[in-house]
Amino acid sequence: MARAARDVSGGRGVVNEDDDKGAIAGMIGANERAAVGGDERAIALARRIVGAIVLALAALMALRAAYYCWTALTILRWPFEIHGGESTMLHESQLMDADFIGSLRAIYGPERADRFTAGNYPPIYLILWALDPGSSSYITGRALATLGGIAAAIAGGVAVAFTVEGGRAWRAGIGVLGGAAFLCTVPVFQQITIAKPDMTALAFAACGLAAYAAFPDRRGAIGAGFCCALAGLTKQSVGFAALAILIAATRQHWRVGLAFLLTCAATVAVALGTLWAFVGPTLYDHLITYNRRPWRQDRFIGLNEKFIGQHWPLLGAALLYTVWAVRRRPRSPLSYFPLTAAAVMVMVGSDGAARNYYVEFCLALGLAAALGVGSFLRAARPLAATLGAVSLLLVGVHLFRAYTLFIVGLYVPTLPLNERDLNPTLQQVDAVRDPVLILADDPGYLVMRERPVVIDDPFLASLMIREGHWQPDEVIANLETRRYTLVLAVATTDEEVRTAWGDRLADALLANYESYGDGYLPKDR
Repeated sequence: MARAARDVSGGRGVVNEDDDKGAIAGMIGANERAAVGGDERAIALARRIVGAIVLALAALMALRAAYYCWTALTILRWPFEIHGGESTMLHESQLMDADFIGSLRAIYGPERADRFTAGNYPPIYLILWALDPGSSSYITGRALATLGGIAAAIAGGVAVAFTVEGGRAWRAGIGVLGGAAFLCTVPVFQQITIAKPDMTALAFAACGLAAYAAFPDRRGAIGAGFCCALAGLTKQSVGFAALAILIAATRQHWRVGLAFLLTCAATVAVALGTLWAFVGPTLYDHLITYNRRPWRQDRFIGLNEKFIGQHWPLLGAALLYTVWAVRRRPRSPLSYFPLTAAAVMVMVGSDGAARNYYVEFCLALGLAAALGVGSFLRAARPLAATLGAVSLLLVGVHLFRAYTLFIVGLYVPTLPLNERDLNPTLQQVDAVRDPVLILADDPGYLVMRERPVVIDDPFLASLMIREGHWQPDEVIANLETRRYTLVLAVATTDEEVRTAWGDRLADALLANYESYGDGYLPKDR
């Protein structure tokens, strides 16, 4: 009470000194709270601005990805082969459509002396193609590739959304960014127009990533294992997502890793074991031996230089996230996916390697780059904010290049511009009575008319001849006896014929056939 009392002096109230100090302290506390509140409001405003930028970036990336998918639609209906290997897949799907059990033996069984059927991919893609109830054409195979690419983007985006932290809108936006960034890579938007199994296999692998990201336990591991098995049964080289899931699941708990491994291995073993029972040990030759290719240093250097030059921003952003995530998110498969998928940069050194080898790596890069943006920008530490800004800049550069560099005339595929009319060649095929055999170094004309095919993959056949895995003696004998009513050859000179066919086949052809139109006819006896 004494401290609260006032003294009266000269008519003025004098406040006690302790009260004065308390008032000053109160004023300082109020100022500090106001300053803290102001900082929090500034931080919240900055977060909203950054969030808006990221979501806008995701929307622009999604629009560009949609554009690439739209351009693919015009190519799907092209009636002729666009890329080497499409006709091989169409031919083998036709075999399955005609006689499923018999086709398995024809595709994966011992090679006939007078035929070469590649059968160097597992059967899932061919089965899906053969399920089309309509007429057999390239359209179905290309549609499977396009849908596979879109499905891989969606499933990959789901995996990202379940991995990144934040609110629902933030997670959805980062997921969209990851899936769209994948579609905005050159190998992917070029491959989604090609009737080959790469994108379908990748869709299954991405579903495995999504299943485990959504349920990181034994239940999710079993689902992911089944999806990854389907990926391997579609194309045997698509297995880096499976390896990433195995690492993450094992770090979660050894039982979870074992559940994934057993599910995946058992599914593959049952499927291939059943197929082996029908076709025999030559299944190994088709799926393994036929895919062993000699090393080419020029392919290794050339393809990797081109890929890095096109995608260095995405590579940089993915690398930043991976280095951080291996320690901070050791139980997420997306932390390891870029590391496991980077092995494709060695695989492209094999003879015959092309852009399709990169598609799984592109999925890993797109998802990791988006996770870097989504994770770093949500963290409170200054270093994380810096990494987030760098990642955002790199992804923005990739988006800018997608709009300005990855364009029609440079990278976006368009309908082929043929220097010659292909219809006269089809007329030549039509003029030969079915089922008389026609020998062709491009089976496309034959499969379009569902005619018998002697060699359905000339490139692979030439490799197997050189390595001694197939001998064309019966084909040479048929040439020497002029059994083939028509021989179609893309090669137009004797030298080109020798390069494409090899000396033995070329000698037999040139000795017994004469050039006519787009092919060769038997010489008069």
